Amino acid sequence: PTYNPSIKIVSNAIYQGVISTKTLEKNIWLPISFYELRESNTDELIKTYRDALSAGAKTVIGPLTHKAVNALSQSQLKFVPTICLNISRTWPTTNQNLYAFGLQIQNEAKELAQLAYSEGGQQVMTIFEHSPLNNRVMQAFNEEWLDLSGEIAEQVYIEDNKINFEKIVQLLDNTQADTIFIAVSPKTAQNLRPYLGTRLPIYTTSLVHISNTDKLRMHDLEDIRFLEMPWIINHTSKIGQNWGDDSLRLLRFYALGKDAYTLAKEVSQGHPENLWIYKGASGELTHSNQIFFRKGQPVKFTRGGIKRLRINTLNKD
Repeated sequence: PTYNPSIKIVSNAIYQGVISTKTLEKNIWLPISFYELRESNTDELIKTYRDALSAGAKTVIGPLTHKAVNALSQSQLKFVPTICLNISRTWPTTNQNLYAFGLQIQNEAKELAQLAYSEGGQQVMTIFEHSPLNNRVMQAFNEEWLDLSGEIAEQVYIEDNKINFEKIVQLLDNTQADTIFIAVSPKTAQNLRPYLGTRLPIYTTSLVHISNTDKLRMHDLEDIRFLEMPWIINHTSKIGQNWGDDSLRLLRFYALGKDAYTLAKEVSQGHPENLWIYKGASGELTHSNQIFFRKGQPVKFTRGGIKRLRINTLNKD
């Protein structure tokens, strides 16, 4: 999609990731054509997909938005192998040529619950502020935590950015919780962190990590644990320098594009089984029910940077 500036720059980052991976190929696969969605409607989407098929497309990467993927999956099109960069409400689909892959924050929240539990957590204090995104994160974390037989000791709800720091400190002094999970904005996380102390491990999503260069901010978030992409951890390339303050978020979409190209190549050749476990730029990828799940690398803020955490193996059985 290119129908507004904010989404166009995301699409461009994904496309650059696709191209960067293709240029490293030893054996040339298919040529790439880029199709723009200039309007946010189903007719434009269906027409564009048909145009690609008419031009000889053998594999498709996209579309990107939840709305578009939902519309595509419910259409009567004859699909070629397609890597959708989001997931529809009706997934899993019955169409064997549709695959889902993306940056779904709910999956990350579930992985965080597993990480916290594997590190000895039993009772959690959750702190969240209302927004559609945070609500999805909190629901996914709670469901997974309870499924792991964890308990929710305290729930703190922040409304209209009004944080009762005194109440939080009092709860921490008296709680039975051994773990803290927060689903708040990056700014709220920075303001909240000093009041959470150092006694309990703190977990949140990668949305808290908005800059690789703001060392002071990362100092403010000391010891907070989250999941990050290997590409972000391992690379200091010049890619994204022109993306400004949004460069870290766009680098994640760049990594998504790199992995999407690899996935598209494998499924188009009828070998999705080669990707049961694939260590990609965006994380460790696994495949089940036509969905590629992404697991990030556990890290924490340490001395103005991020440091890897050792991973404990978790068996839910």
